[in-house]
Amino acid sequence: MSKSTLFGATFLISLVASTPSHSDLFLDTPLQPAYQATLNQQPQLAWQELTLALSQHELDDHLWLPVKQEVLHQTDCGSALSGGSANNLRLSFVKRFGTTAKGYQVRISTENSPSAMDVTLFTPDGSPLVSGQFGAGQSYQEFESIELLQKPRSGVFNLVIDEQTIGLVIAIEDQSQWLVFNQQRAIPTVELNLPQTLPGCPSVSASWQWFDSDYRMLGHKVAFQQNPQPIPANSPYQTQAKHLSASVERVEFQHGVRIEYIQRIAIPYQ
Repeated sequence: MSKSTLFGATFLISLVASTPSHSDLFLDTPLQPAYQATLNQQPQLAWQELTLALSQHELDDHLWLPVKQEVLHQTDCGSALSGGSANNLRLSFVKRFGTTAKGYQVRISTENSPSAMDVTLFTPDGSPLVSGQFGAGQSYQEFESIELLQKPRSGVFNLVIDEQTIGLVIAIEDQSQWLVFNQQRAIPTVELNLPQTLPGCPSVSASWQWFDSDYRMLGHKVAFQQNPQPIPANSPYQTQAKHLSASVERVEFQHGVRIEYIQRIAIPYQ
């Protein structure tokens, strides 16, 4: 059985498991049109129905995540979804772990944007979460939300770009921790519990990031695959590096927007 066929079968199993009985799949529920369109291999229609249902009803993630994942699978990780376009925009949902606390932050960024644009991201309840004005032709720009103590509610986030509004279906993973800092070994390590990579999507990846004393990132991320992974004894940035973090990133695409779900843990360094 191919990976694609296997994922489709997994979708059916997940769909049945998310409802009280098999017959409930075709009852008149808010998600029924999305279920049916997905089973009929009509991903564009399924996405429209899913977005409509989530815009009108507050529904538990487990009821609609199988539909979302199958639509992403049928549309090359969402890159084939039509309806609005926001090329060069990147939306990151970051869950941070420290030694004593955790928090969330949302970031909108762009690189080499061909034109200036005003951007605002609204939560499912209509509250502005992060906004900014990007200039044209700059190498990299970003705007971040304040530090959030609670996970943003899942649902349809509206991304407004100038006069254009794009609905993004977002669910932030909070049931499992993708990486853990283990200080019990002779050499401290990071242990990975990577989430599933959806067919057609970039592989889930883990990496190190070094920062200076003002928490400005130094250079590029350094990927690692070993599990458990020993904490680096030295930094390629020598005296500049004052802080270190490890992160796991899962990526999908919606209407030209690259969406990143990131879990990041601070590592004691120096």
